[in-house]
Amino acid sequence: MHNCSFQKEGKQSLDKENSSKDEIFIGKEFYAGDELSDYECIKNSSYFKSDSLCYSVYKPLNYHYFVFSLEKFLSNEDVEKFRILDTLHLKSIAHINFIHNELGASLFLDDKKIKEWIFNKTPNITTPKDIVITEEGIIQNDSGEMIQFKNISEVINRIQKSKLFTLKKMYQHDLNQDGDKDIFLVFKNNNDLKSDDHKTLVAPVILLIHQGGDKYKFFHNEKIYPSMEGFFFKRIAFKDNFFTIELDTEVPDEYTAEKYITFKYSKNKIVLHRFGKITNWWDERKPFNAQLTQKDFGEILFEDYDPEKINEIIYK
Repeated sequence: MHNCSFQKEGKQSLDKENSSKDEIFIGKEFYAGDELSDYECIKNSSYFKSDSLCYSVYKPLNYHYFVFSLEKFLSNEDVEKFRILDTLHLKSIAHINFIHNELGASLFLDDKKIKEWIFNKTPNITTPKDIVITEEGIIQNDSGEMIQFKNISEVINRIQKSKLFTLKKMYQHDLNQDGDKDIFLVFKNNNDLKSDDHKTLVAPVILLIHQGGDKYKFFHNEKIYPSMEGFFFKRIAFKDNFFTIELDTEVPDEYTAEKYITFKYSKNKIVLHRFGKITNWWDERKPFNAQLTQKDFGEILFEDYDPEKINEIIYK
């Protein structure tokens, strides 16, 4: 999530009304961390990896309205840089909802569409041969990109070709509730789990959401479960547009633990819905039960899930 405050370069002394008009405008480019003079930042979002769109909501300090700003991430050379694509004045933001997909975006207030942006772009379609895996085992492809293949073995073989991973489990379930089965692939790391090499810590979980014909949306995360000694993938459980990744942990003579990581498919994205961890100690201590919801961790996309960030919330 970017810092939505910024300051106009070369700002001259203006009266307050003109200053408010000029400080936020279409085409304005700014850096995260810059300061505002006449606006308070009320809300902003992380940018979508598929097309770098994001938004912010500002309130003028001396006026009783809000400004919705549609923005695009441009670069990250030391500091993130953004451009304002469009602005919209709003009387209220009590029930604001920004819906985004590969063809555009829509802004809703109280379930009423206020404005729609259509970008008229054809989604870039890749193939399994285009999947790029670094030496560290990180998949470089953007989550949510469209991929086309005739047989799922094309994707499996491409991942296994790296020699880092072997398919552990495959599931099929209609996650987006469109009547077609989506595909879930869980891989295990081929390295020695006792090794100190950081490459042993990654193990991809890949989601392929059917888009019709032989096209799927490609989502991935390499940090869902660390592929290391004492950590075990148990299964994925499904119910409607929810799925739960179940993990077991064992530290001999100390404790065993169960993790339940639940995600929800909603409006073309997959978000963390709930996290649960139950720790059973081998001594006389009572079991530790941590249950977190979106009230605790906010919106975390599947591809951005990081267990270290969850631990920071649990053990803060």
